[in-house]
Amino acid sequence: MLKQHDPNHTLMDDSDKVLPILSFGGARRQRWLQNVPCALALLCAGFTMGHDWRWGLALLAVVLAWAVWHCLLRQRAGQAVPEAILLGIESDLRVKMEDGSVVSVQHRARPFLHPRLGMIRLQDDDGRRLVLIAFFTAGDDLWRRWRLRLRQEWDAVSDPADPAG
Repeated sequence: MLKQHDPNHTLMDDSDKVLPILSFGGARRQRWLQNVPCALALLCAGFTMGHDWRWGLALLAVVLAWAVWHCLLRQRAGQAVPEAILLGIESDLRVKMEDGSVVSVQHRARPFLHPRLGMIRLQDDDGRRLVLIAFFTAGDDLWRRWRLRLRQEWDAVSDPADPAG
């Protein structure tokens, strides 16, 4: 039995190794959550414009160009959006896309694994970057088990064992 604590002091046991699929919501919800940074940047530029209209106008032009490229054009490029995370046969991470395909992925950066919010940045075998964002209810057991699993995998990737032993 594997004994490891997460920050809220729950134990990880053998049942946490086999995990069912974890849905992060539909493609529409994923697109909406990934557009939140664009809306916040535009809001900040608008507030800056109210304080100092010259700097605000310059910032608004830059942020507007970035928001159009990042939020509108990039998402209309026809890329499928990830909807769920699951484990493969060999316990490797996989992501289910909106078109029904399943792709193998690796961690790209440390995941943000809060008890009520998750943001996982991944990269598939082709180098395409994927982001999964979702809100969870407090005490969601499936999300707790996935958090333990993802933390364990990230620790193994970021701090490999010393080969000299």
